[in-house]
Amino acid sequence: MAMLADNLQSKNTSKFSNIPSFAYRNENRSISYNKRSEYIGDLDSLPEPAWDMINISDYYADHATWYNPKKLNFNACIPILTSRSCPFSCNFCACYATMGRKFRKRSPKKVVDEIQMLCYCPECSTHLGEPIKRYKRYIEDIPSVQPEVTEHTVYGYWCSTCKKVVYAKVADALPNAMLGLRLVVFTAWLHYLIGISVNNIVKMLCIFANFKVSPGGLTQAWKNLAFTLESIYNDIGKKVSNAAVLNADETGWRINGITHWLWCFASRKLCYYVIDRSRSSPVLKEVFGTIFNGILICDFWGAYNKLSSP
Repeated sequence: MAMLADNLQSKNTSKFSNIPSFAYRNENRSISYNKRSEYIGDLDSLPEPAWDMINISDYYADHATWYNPKKLNFNACIPILTSRSCPFSCNFCACYATMGRKFRKRSPKKVVDEIQMLCYCPECSTHLGEPIKRYKRYIEDIPSVQPEVTEHTVYGYWCSTCKKVVYAKVADALPNAMLGLRLVVFTAWLHYLIGISVNNIVKMLCIFANFKVSPGGLTQAWKNLAFTLESIYNDIGKKVSNAAVLNADETGWRINGITHWLWCFASRKLCYYVIDRSRSSPVLKEVFGTIFNGILICDFWGAYNKLSSP
C-alpha cells in the first residue's frame, strides 16, 4: 500500500509493475498481475503502530449492548495484532486466502508490551503511562479437558516353549477395552462411592470433558473392572478374616431404590466391604466361617453373637 501511495502521489504509473501482489490495467488496457510477495513470517519484526497519532477519545462509543459478563467499564475498543492466518481451513473462511496458510503469531512479550502502552484508566480513560505498583494474584482452577486417543502398536512373538504367539500387555486399559483405565476407575468411583447415577456421569463427561460414551458402555467397563479386581478383593477378604484385631460395622445402602446393607470390616491396614440384602449372621459366616480367632470390635448387634471364638 505504501508503494502504491508513493506511485500515485508522484503520478508515476510506470512503476506499477514493481509493486508486488498488485494487479492493474496496463497501457494496452489489459490486466497485468504482478508476482506475489512473500508473507511476513516474523510478526515481531513489524513496527509498533503509531498509536500516538490517534486520539482514543474520538473512538468512544456506547458498548452497553456488548457481551460483558464481568461488567467491565470501558468506552473504547482497540484492535491489537496477535497473529496472522489460521491453522484451520474452514470452507466458509477466506482468512488463509489473504494471509497465507501458514499460521504465524507475535511473541507474548510483544503483545503485552503493546497492551501496557495502550493502558488507559478504566474510570476516566486517561492515559496511565508506566505502572508504579504491582501485586501477585494466585488462582486455582480446573484445566480444560479434551479426550485423548492413543494408538498402541502391539507386536506378537512366537514362544517356542508355549508353542503360541504371545503379546505384550497394554497397561493403559483393560484387556480388549477401548476405554482407558483413568476414565473407568474415575467413573466407577463417581458411581459407587459418590452415588452419581450412570446417566448423570454420561452427561458430565460430555459437558466437561467433551467425551461421549453410552451408559451401557460404562456399566460394561465397570463389570470388566470388577472381574479384573475380583482376585485382589478375595485376597483382602482372606487376610481380614485372619486379622488379630478387627473392627466391624454395617449401614444401610440403597441399590436401585432397594435397601441393602454395607458391611465394613477394617483392620489396621486393610478394609473389606460386603454389600448384601441381609443384615444377619449368614453374611458373617460367609466372611469368617463359624469361628473368628482374633479380637472383634463391634456394636451390640445380635448377628455378631453367632460367631464363636476359639
